[in-house]
Formats: sequence, C-alpha cells, structure tokens
Amino acid sequence: MISDQLFTFLKLNGFKKKGNSFSKTSGYLIYFIQIQYSSSSTSKEVSFTVNIGIGSVMLWKLDERAKQSYLHCHWQERIGFYADKPFDKW
Repeated sequence: MISDQLFTFLKLNGFKKKGNSFSKTSGYLIYFIQIQYSSSSTSKEVSFTVNIGIGSVMLWKLDERAKQSYLHCHWQERIGFYADKPFDKW
C-alpha cells in the first residue's frame, strides 16, 4: 500500500509519527506531513491526501496558547497544489 511506503520513507528520513502526522525538527522550524484519509474510503479502497506544514518554534514561543502541531502551523498546503495544474488531490 502506498501509505505504508510513505510511512517507512518518512521514518527513515528522521520524521516521528504521532497518529496520522509526522514531524521533524530542524533548527527553529518543525516540518509536518499529515495523512488525511477521505470519508469515502472503504475497506477495499483507501483515499487520502497529504497535507504539508511548517511551524516556527520562535513564533510558537510568543503565543503560549498555540500548540506545536500541523493544525497550528504558520504555513500549510495540500500536496495537490504543487502539481503543474494545482488541484485538491485525494
């Protein structure tokens, strides 16, 4: 399955897994890769998209309420928007 290969690749490249999210710290930045499964997935076919985010440790320190997570990243995008013709890919 593609998602299993992605999980293995990310772990081999220093990302830590928590639920459906992976994160890697480099200096003052934390890189997030989140696997978001579609509600239309079935036991025979799984659809998902990949969300990418970057957060600044320095900015998070200024806002004590913010969590260091994909949902609170300072920049985020879906992987489909990096295609030649950007689209929301599942």
